[in-house]
Amino acid sequence: MVNSQSKSRRVQRAKQRDRMRRIRLASLVALSVVVVAVAVMALSSGGDGGDSSDKIDVDMFEFGFEGDLTAPAGEVRMSVKNSGQLNHNIGIRGGPISPDVRPGGQISFNLGDLGTGTYELYCDILGHADAGMVAPLVITEPEPSPDA
Repeated sequence: MVNSQSKSRRVQRAKQRDRMRRIRLASLVALSVVVVAVAVMALSSGGDGGDSSDKIDVDMFEFGFEGDLTAPAGEVRMSVKNSGQLNHNIGIRGGPISPDVRPGGQISFNLGDLGTGTYELYCDILGHADAGMVAPLVITEPEPSPDA
């Protein structure tokens, strides 16, 4: 009788282990689906839904910025790539500053609603602006919409 009871317990434990394995596997699959969905949403939400002319492509390096640093007045968004060997960021004097971007990294960064004029872009990391990592950003009058 003892033998059949221990066999029965072993069978129950084996079934329970199998059930736990299936639950863990299902949980991992569900978690993977959620992670992929969040990553896809984060990558696809890079745009602001606005006109692409309001987006500026900027390349950062030691110690400067390259790109067409002009945009029409209004919401201005930047796509910023770090081609340098050091961490860099980009900011507008008196305005927002991006997070640091690692070498080879890229971010999308919103400068906000800018009026016409010339603004100074700079890297906020200690010593980088002093080393020449500054550039003018020219905000022009917006082009009239085709409806007008």
